Amino acid sequence: MTSQDSSANGSGLTKTEWELLLDAIRAYNHNADYRTLHGKLAILAKASGVRPKGAALTSGEAGRT
Repeated sequence: MTSQDSSANGSGLTKTEWELLLDAIRAYNHNADYRTLHGKLAILAKASGVRPKGAALTSGEAGRT
């Protein structure tokens, strides 16, 4: 395990795990519910110190509940 994969960021997920989750959910971004979920996960990943790849955090993606 590399230092990148450390789960010491408080979320319990490693950088690799965050990236896998975000990539998997992004495949369904054509669906508004998944776009919303992806936006929320991207915010949580960023708060955990993970920079989401190609994720534009817009209010449209993350603001809906």
